Amino acid sequence: MGYGEDGCMSDPVQLASQIRFSLQQLSERNGQHEFEHLCRHLARARICSNLLPGTGPVQAGGDQGRDFETYKTFLENKSLKGRAFIGLASEKSLVFACTLEKSLPTKIKKDVATIKSSGSPVDMIYVFATKDLNVAKRHELQEWCLANHSTPLEILDGAAISEMLVDHDVFWIAERFLHIPSELRPSPPEGAGEEDWYTLTLRRWQQRTAEPETFADFAELSSAGRMALGDPNGEAPPERQDLPFWLEKIQQLLVKNADFPLLRRKAAYELGVLQLRGTGTLKGQEPNLQLFFSEIPGLEDASELKDAQVLLAYVGAAVRQKIVEFGDLDIGKWHGELKRRLQERIQESKKRERWNEWCSLQETCGFEELRLHLWSGGAPKNFSLERWFRLCELSERAPLFPLDDFMRSLNRLTDMLWDNPRFDELTSRVERHLAVRFGQFRVADSCVERAKKLSESGNLIAAIRQLHKAKVEWFTAETIKNSLGALCWLSEQYRHLGLIFASKYCALSAAFIALHSEGTDVKKFMYEGTELAAFSDYLLGNWHSFLDMEQFTLVSHQQFNRHFEDEDGENGFVTKLIFHVGIIFVVTKLFYPDLLESARNRIDRLGRSLGLEQVFTETMQLAETCWETKGPADLWSSIEGVLHGAPWNDLEKTRATSWRSQGLTWKVSWPNKPDVTHAVEEFLSQLQIFLADVADLDLCLLRSTVEMRCFVNSDLKSKPYEIHYEPSNEERIVVVGLSSKDYGREFRPEPIALIASLLQHVSVLPRAKFMEILEARFKEGLANKLLVGGSYRTCLKQFEGNSSNPVEFGSRAPSFQSQAEEVLLWNSGPGPGYSAEGSAKDIGARYVGFARPIRRTLEMLGSSPEFLTVANRLHSEGWKDWHLLAAVFHVTMNERINSARVNYVTQAEFKRQSKAFLDQEETDNTGLLSPSSYSEEQLRFNLSAFANSVLETSGLELHQETPDTSAVLDFLGKRYNFWTDDVEHQDPFGRLAAIV
Repeated sequence: MGYGEDGCMSDPVQLASQIRFSLQQLSERNGQHEFEHLCRHLARARICSNLLPGTGPVQAGGDQGRDFETYKTFLENKSLKGRAFIGLASEKSLVFACTLEKSLPTKIKKDVATIKSSGSPVDMIYVFATKDLNVAKRHELQEWCLANHSTPLEILDGAAISEMLVDHDVFWIAERFLHIPSELRPSPPEGAGEEDWYTLTLRRWQQRTAEPETFADFAELSSAGRMALGDPNGEAPPERQDLPFWLEKIQQLLVKNADFPLLRRKAAYELGVLQLRGTGTLKGQEPNLQLFFSEIPGLEDASELKDAQVLLAYVGAAVRQKIVEFGDLDIGKWHGELKRRLQERIQESKKRERWNEWCSLQETCGFEELRLHLWSGGAPKNFSLERWFRLCELSERAPLFPLDDFMRSLNRLTDMLWDNPRFDELTSRVERHLAVRFGQFRVADSCVERAKKLSESGNLIAAIRQLHKAKVEWFTAETIKNSLGALCWLSEQYRHLGLIFASKYCALSAAFIALHSEGTDVKKFMYEGTELAAFSDYLLGNWHSFLDMEQFTLVSHQQFNRHFEDEDGENGFVTKLIFHVGIIFVVTKLFYPDLLESARNRIDRLGRSLGLEQVFTETMQLAETCWETKGPADLWSSIEGVLHGAPWNDLEKTRATSWRSQGLTWKVSWPNKPDVTHAVEEFLSQLQIFLADVADLDLCLLRSTVEMRCFVNSDLKSKPYEIHYEPSNEERIVVVGLSSKDYGREFRPEPIALIASLLQHVSVLPRAKFMEILEARFKEGLANKLLVGGSYRTCLKQFEGNSSNPVEFGSRAPSFQSQAEEVLLWNSGPGPGYSAEGSAKDIGARYVGFARPIRRTLEMLGSSPEFLTVANRLHSEGWKDWHLLAAVFHVTMNERINSARVNYVTQAEFKRQSKAFLDQEETDNTGLLSPSSYSEEQLRFNLSAFANSVLETSGLELHQETPDTSAVLDFLGKRYNFWTDDVEHQDPFGRLAAIV
């Protein structure tokens, strides 16, 4: 395997694809001579070592094999002169012919006829071609050659040559004649002990007196240098001490080949990369780098321009770190020259319709433009991806362009470009072309690559979205293994987000699909899936179910995991199980003594199954000793910080769970009956999957608590669910009725409507906007996320043990309040449409508008010690003058409207009369309310009512019949600066006396 630009190994398939692409480029530019030299060296390495020229030395010194055209063969008077050579192997006469022709069958027949007409004996003919030839046509030509010329024929087409050149010992031929990018060099053969490849190579070069001079020497020195370097981001290998030796040898080779530009540039590139990565500096390499970059204007090959772009990126970073004697002006100059040369070559390749080359150059030019954009201080989200979009549009004309490698390069940029508004569109377009070339599985593979990048950078929501896409694309019989792997990883990601029911569903789905699959290679997902599902039950406090599920996991492990007994690492099944057993035992003994005997028996049974009875016993004793020292209170606090339900929750008469996500605290309870539990857990898994799916969207949620009391109604026929809120709704309680029917593998949209109803109740987003988001989620595959393989109930029933009836707890544990971490945080950024300028304008208007109709009231209150005392207290809490003014205004206006005692027939009539009061200023005859009417309670109530109208003027809607006023004020305060924004103003109360 080889190394990519980021230092990662590239696989042989990827490398062969790159070589195949370069062969096609060679054919497009009619590089007959380079192809002849490539074929001769490859034949010498793989077919016969004693290739002979047809003539003796040229003049005194001969040409030493450098100019294939000067080779004279027994075909020198034929049309194949210059395209064929002779070799002897095992006393047989072998003839080799090379062709770039596209009409391969016709050309091969013509060449064979020419070879056989020469009169010299021929035992076998080899034809090297850049074009691919299908197997059937190859066999047809071989049979024709035997039948008509009694000579065996072997055809090595572009695909065969590409796969042969992947091998480490001949890859130098591809580098030399195909200009393969330096970073793709394959790694040396694996070995062990003193006779491994690296040790033998080091010894040979240490003993060698002659300086290196050939391309083969360079390839060997470079590979050895890369092995000595190791992972530059990891721990230095013992071979790192040899790096100066390899750098010295490559420098000698560079000097020796001063008149061989290609080899000189390759050596300069390798010196720069190895020294920078290995020693952290480029000082001393300036002359080599200067010469390398000075040749940019004359570079022709796309791969050499790619090398220049990569090396320039390294040097640019070194300039910023002041570890090379160059400056920003040097880097800017070389960037400009490289971009100009790339654009010249792009125009030339388009003119000649060399679309494979054109795509390669566009790819490199795009990366160069990105470097320039970042170098100048531009933000990745503002970078134009237009060049790569053009590449994608024309990639169909370039069937050999390594689109797969391009996709991998884009995926490596995921953490940088994810916020770019068009990055997702670009990757989707490239993947559509990938699907045509390689199948949907490669698209899924690409999604997983991006998901890993996103997960590593902490963007779990985006990672989950990519994993769901991968899961769908992979769900075929041929690729089910990868799909199940994606499901298990999804389970872990949901768990990291605190969405335990979603995690459990993905895990159960993986186990369920693996159980019902015929292939034995996927059976391991039975134990991986049930182990993850069991851990979910542990976190939910369902410890009875946890022990049952772990028993099933144990059996699956023993049946399908050959290395089960060796899994004793930190994250191994046995290690985690031992830890959980210890916690369950000590918590049960201290807080649930009535359950201790039953728990101990079940734990002992698990221990016997594993052959770890003594280990389990010692673990329980150790846990007991540890927590007796720390105390029961600390243990209970620790449990509350981890679990989402009370211990032994599944043995209570009423089950309960809670979690926090996006500012909402969800508290759910339901009767502990199997059919109810199945329905409720299924709905909660769908709810949590939906919450994650919209976590990066702004639903304008109020920070509040949703308390759901669930039940199952078997009579639900006319509607799929029931939902109603308690009349007073002071505790925000919602009662939810669910259907008892399990739809198996049929997707039902009804739960989405229920979820939408619940979320809309705590959202202030306008209904139309909310539904627009919901529809967009459906278009992007929400249904595929909510149903995987089978319904939650179907999957759960397959693996759950015998349900246990609720038990009476003789002694009660302390009240359980989950304190599990909230990972998906509330959106506290500026609300939709908010701006500081707009807010100031609105506040200024309030100072004027609210004061005008109640000036005498304000004067009266400004002189009232009673009111001023209340005002002072509210000011200390953060109230601004405009808050007081708004509250006083609404107290006054509401009283006047109510005192009018007018029977309003229509809402429009009521609004007209209300507006009349607002426009009517107070006079000497206007009766004023007493200061006591403006109590703290009244002011708070009326400001809360005013806050609801602020929501409306901000383009938002309140969907609660009984508004959660504290949540509304909190929302406005955090997202619209309701409590902090103010403008310069005169005191509206004209306070005349000091506040007492």
